[in-house]
Amino acid sequence: MTAFTRIANSFNLPKTQVQVVTKEIASDSPLEVLTDDVSESDDSLLSVGSQSSSTSAILASAVHGFSSNVDSNNLSSHSDTIFSHFNEALAENSKLTMLPNYNIKATGNECGSYLVIDLGGSTLRVAVIDIAAPLSDDEGDRSGRIEVVIENKWEINDSFKNINNKFFDFIASKIFETLSSQSLISMEKNTIINTGITWSFPLDQISHNRGKIVHVSKGYTVDPEIYNQDLKQVLELAMKRQHDLSLDVKVIINDSLAVYAAGSFVDAYMKLAMVLGTGANMCCSLDTAKLHFEKTLDSDAVLLNSELSMFGMNLSQDLSTPYDKIIDDRFNRPSLNFKPHMEVDPEAMSIFQPSELMASGRYLPELTRLVMVDMIKDGELFAMIDRKSLESLYLPYEGFTGELLCAVCEGDDTKKASELLTKHYALSQSVCEEDVLKIRTIGNCVIERAAYIVASTIIAFIKLLKDHNGPFTSKYVDIGFVGSVLMYFHSYREKILKFVNGNEDIKELGLEVDLKPIENSSIIGAAIGAAYYIDQ
Repeated sequence: MTAFTRIANSFNLPKTQVQVVTKEIASDSPLEVLTDDVSESDDSLLSVGSQSSSTSAILASAVHGFSSNVDSNNLSSHSDTIFSHFNEALAENSKLTMLPNYNIKATGNECGSYLVIDLGGSTLRVAVIDIAAPLSDDEGDRSGRIEVVIENKWEINDSFKNINNKFFDFIASKIFETLSSQSLISMEKNTIINTGITWSFPLDQISHNRGKIVHVSKGYTVDPEIYNQDLKQVLELAMKRQHDLSLDVKVIINDSLAVYAAGSFVDAYMKLAMVLGTGANMCCSLDTAKLHFEKTLDSDAVLLNSELSMFGMNLSQDLSTPYDKIIDDRFNRPSLNFKPHMEVDPEAMSIFQPSELMASGRYLPELTRLVMVDMIKDGELFAMIDRKSLESLYLPYEGFTGELLCAVCEGDDTKKASELLTKHYALSQSVCEEDVLKIRTIGNCVIERAAYIVASTIIAFIKLLKDHNGPFTSKYVDIGFVGSVLMYFHSYREKILKFVNGNEDIKELGLEVDLKPIENSSIIGAAIGAAYYIDQ
């Protein structure tokens, strides 16, 4: 059974709405290449919700393009290739991927009260976290031991995104404001306040709690007075100068590593951490015996920020469609003359992120939108609606949102989805049920392929853990995750787990894999990291 047939069956559509397509696609369609060998016996070219065989060619070809190579029988070979690319990056010291960080592998013994600072792209969060002492029977879920005593958040305007001494004075003032609103951490003059930082920008890291501020992104700039200065020292001095309080920064991590730190404490079975929102990333802890010496940080184990988005060149060649080529024209190349996980594109002088472009939250609705636009032009979708009313749908990355995709694909209520689409585009005429079903079909094919891609990388990571850390000591392997995509797209989560746990390699290892949401990871992870390094 093909991926598309599974999708059609899941909707319980009447057989009269499932037809074989033989129409040639209009020459301006990006999918014309897929129609050369259409056969009436090929059930992967079936279309859903058609009125006649002359009005469903784009839909059928899109379904075929996204679904035809999504085959669970190929998961092992695809994951083997990704696994080999992981090891290549580790052994040959890729400067782009598998980036080493000082290890945080929570033991469950972490406890204490901590100040946490989390600087993201547009927000500053300051919190006080209390971690209770371990109980005798908390080998499973330890989340009950964590209390967010107080948490405050402030928006950072673009006009204030110059990281200088004034910026750190601002952070110090917000720390003082937060500490003044609680009583757990003393503000007495001689008190040393143990602190963890989640810093969402690259640092030239010196140790687990020291790093030079050199690189920034997300609209920020670094002032010369701060450039190349140690983040720990700058913050501690600002707090002492402004409020005569003594901080001791115990750990500095980024947002993806915070997921691992938080998850490995909360869940004793957690071995991997994943961020899947607008982007995609994963990290894990590996022993260093087989790593390039520059990846080891002179430690027995390191926490690896995989920069997952740059892996998957083999998947891009096997699974990409003409719509992916609109997203990034490098999908159009028959073969790449570089390895994205090892080097930048020598022609474009930029990184290539194949797995992110096909599986992350920024691109799932955009791929769906591109197919919808093609269908509208060919009269297959919204045929009875004035095209001028749909102008906003033609806006790249804005015309069809993740919220709309979720609403259409996650529920069975086509009437509710119709009302939402009609309201969103301010249409004078309601979107018909047939059009909702067509959009749902497209979206589910895009999501199914994305789930296959994520599953391939998870299986590759499990092989990597076994290769470097030895046999698993428990049959349970949990993956902590953050990101709105997996949080709200339940079907996406379910498809990933079905692919992974149905894989023969995973079955042979006797493993059961699960995805677990990690709430408040950026502040809890920093607290766990600080507790982990409290005596170091």
